[in-house]
Amino acid sequence: MTSLSATYYVSQRTGSDENDGRTCSTAFASLSAINRRSLQPGDRVLLERGSVFYGQYLHVTDSGTKEAPIVIGAYGTADAPPRIDACGQGIWYQDYGCALDSPTHVHHGYVSSAVLLYDAAYVTVRDLEITNRADDVIGEQYSQPDKLERTGVAVVAKDKGTRCGITLQNLLIHDVHGNVYDKHMNNGGIYMTALQPADETATGVARFADVLVEGCYVAHVSRWGIAVG
Repeated sequence: MTSLSATYYVSQRTGSDENDGRTCSTAFASLSAINRRSLQPGDRVLLERGSVFYGQYLHVTDSGTKEAPIVIGAYGTADAPPRIDACGQGIWYQDYGCALDSPTHVHHGYVSSAVLLYDAAYVTVRDLEITNRADDVIGEQYSQPDKLERTGVAVVAKDKGTRCGITLQNLLIHDVHGNVYDKHMNNGGIYMTALQPADETATGVARFADVLVEGCYVAHVSRWGIAVG
């Protein structure tokens, strides 16, 4: 880690967003406190084991370096991993930038992701439990136009060329109630997408390199388990 790196603690059970988040005893209470921060290379975000972050999400747009990645993980002694229950929150906009192989295939729209790495690089996410259920969204239907796109983890490359060093380790991802009809949209457990850049001449083609998915368990998700688009 660099000399300027920091560790942030988040505890749904004992924390407060009025704290500075820098120690276990002064932990933040919600993931919103992390989403509002700019993370630096070498920073660590640690969620307390046994905490349940209901209706919350973690979206990262910052990058580490090869020598000092940003790490999101767990701390504490409880048996249960920290759990993020997005419940349809964490909305972002996906757009491939052009029509796909069939005019009936949806290529843009809003997606709910419990964890989103958007144009990030050298980020490790590990030791978390993740869900994104539809049960608590009143009136949501199973039919294509009325079903929200959902992922447990979404990783997006768009406007910064090749995104390197994404590591997903020991994640328990289950009960992600996505849209089974929209095959190209982010739906399912882990979905990685390279989208058309706003200015490809300036940024180069959006790509991924040096990606590791290891020790992850994905079950009861729709439409995909682990996919790349």
